[in-house]
Amino acid sequence: MRRSRVVTFLLVLGLALGGCGWVGAHSKASKPDGFQLHGYVAVPSSCGSGVPDIHAGTAVKIADEAGKTIATGSLGTGVADGTKCNYPFEISNVPGSYDAVVVLVGLQPAARFATSELREGGTAVVRVATPSTASSSPS
Repeated sequence: MRRSRVVTFLLVLGLALGGCGWVGAHSKASKPDGFQLHGYVAVPSSCGSGVPDIHAGTAVKIADEAGKTIATGSLGTGVADGTKCNYPFEISNVPGSYDAVVVLVGLQPAARFATSELREGGTAVVRVATPSTASSSPS
């Protein structure tokens, strides 16, 4: 009688652990490493003017250092901050297994960030240079 209780207990335990995914998890190298990346693009002008490739809805690509896209998102609505405009972005499930990631927005130069800082809640700030204005001088 006692032996049948032990067998029943082990059978129930095996089914319970197998159902939650614990059995077979030994073959996994680690748990998923995706994280939420927060950032913004800082434009040195008022919202709605200045840089034509930066506006709400502009694609944001997160790439590894070789240039392979590993996550995507888009810019939110610009928020005025003194003499500049910040366009926020938030991208879920960015793989954290890279030493660094590159943020690509519009036609702007790539911005590189250490993944360890971003995983710990750091903000990826992409600063846009002041738009140059063409000037000509009469001769």
